[in-house]
Amino acid sequence: MNLHCDVLVDNSMRSKLDLSTSAGSIMVNTTNATAFDQIKMSAKAGAVTLRVVSGVSLYGDISLSTNLGASILDWTDPVVKQNIAVETSTRAGGVELHLNQTAPMDKMVTFSGTTATGGVSLNMDIRGDVGATINSTTNVGGVHVASKTGFVGNDRELSSTNYPAAGNLLYT
Repeated sequence: MNLHCDVLVDNSMRSKLDLSTSAGSIMVNTTNATAFDQIKMSAKAGAVTLRVVSGVSLYGDISLSTNLGASILDWTDPVVKQNIAVETSTRAGGVELHLNQTAPMDKMVTFSGTTATGGVSLNMDIRGDVGATINSTTNVGGVHVASKTGFVGNDRELSSTNYPAAGNLLYT
């Protein structure tokens, strides 16, 4: 069974998004000019995918979790309004983070990714007045960083050459 919903939210309203499923995947594609106080997505068996685009305002934490499947975050220049935490996790499956932050920000974003059985995959384009430090761990599985431009260190422990900066992305 597949269920597809389009939820249209007026851009003047800040929203809390809490989605869960027992079987099946969840995918959320944000549009610019939306604002979120919190985003929480969970699946027992299936992937969770969140795409945050430029112009989206984030006021609160983000949590993506699944027991069996992938936890995927595509992050492209959202407006971070306060310090927030972003948690991605899976028990059996992979964690994928595509982090693109080239727009200036002056807040702290702390990313965490955990997987018991599976790998962590990072693809990063972080530059401008944004610094980053990346620490990755897995129990069974590897860590793969597709893009390290502007970073020093190995796949498990990376720091941007301008860390700390006015705004910082932290991944632990």
